[in-house]
Amino acid sequence: FTYSYSDDAYVKVHAVANANKAYIMLMNFATSGSTVVDLKFPYGMPAVSEVVERQLYLYERPRNREEKRQKLERGGYMRWSNATLPGVPKKITLRAEGMSVLEFKYKNPMTELGKVERTRHYMTRIEARKQDVDYPVEIEA
Repeated sequence: FTYSYSDDAYVKVHAVANANKAYIMLMNFATSGSTVVDLKFPYGMPAVSEVVERQLYLYERPRNREEKRQKLERGGYMRWSNATLPGVPKKITLRAEGMSVLEFKYKNPMTELGKVERTRHYMTRIEARKQDVDYPVEIEA
């Protein structure tokens, strides 16, 4: 994973990369309007041979009977689009409840400087010394 963030509470960003490609996934959780996202690369962007943008969004129309029965806030059809961009974009427009995935293909493979190791710890049992333990267990933060 690559460090990424958004200062907009409705926009979520995830970025992953390896020596040959990078992906940035942007999701807009707002239920109305579009959001313009500025893409900033504080350490620069290596030369790319191709940038592809894939979008998934709702093509809105009035709700039909089934959508009303399901109590959906908005009616419409899911749309998918692909576009090859002329270069690294400075801004991306995200539609309401839409998602964009940017794929960057590097001209030259990058050197991988290290690796990230992750561990996950799962609780398998709780030992109570003097009293019975009820689930769920409250955890003090």
